[in-house]
Amino acid sequence: TMVNEFGLISPSILPPVCRRAAAFPLIKHFCSCPKDDVRQGLIPMFQKWTEKEFTFALAWVIADAIKCCDLEDAPKFFDRFALLVAEAVPASVPVFEVVFARAGSFLDTMYASEDGEPRWHSEYLKVWDLYLHAIQN
Repeated sequence: TMVNEFGLISPSILPPVCRRAAAFPLIKHFCSCPKDDVRQGLIPMFQKWTEKEFTFALAWVIADAIKCCDLEDAPKFFDRFALLVAEAVPASVPVFEVVFARAGSFLDTMYASEDGEPRWHSEYLKVWDLYLHAIQN
């Protein structure tokens, strides 16, 4: 069917150009949602995206969290992000190289006009630390 039980559009019916854009708000919702049953219900849908589409969207979620300062707003955000990566990204995918490096590239582009060291560097390191802490627990 076109719509799964949560009323969200299944990625298989979206044109390829829209899939990455569609994954971004759903991943952000997953990371912000306090309800375990809702998050668990989303994981099978995330597993339907291609690796490239999904990891691209994961990188945008990181960049957006840093840009919008979501680090303090949702203390469990990166615990849930790490859970999602563990559940929906194949183990063969090098998460740092594919997701975090791409997020850094996005941030570099967003803050390209700043002189000196961009302000996102310290926030990026905090996110990396939060992610490492989350995957170790």
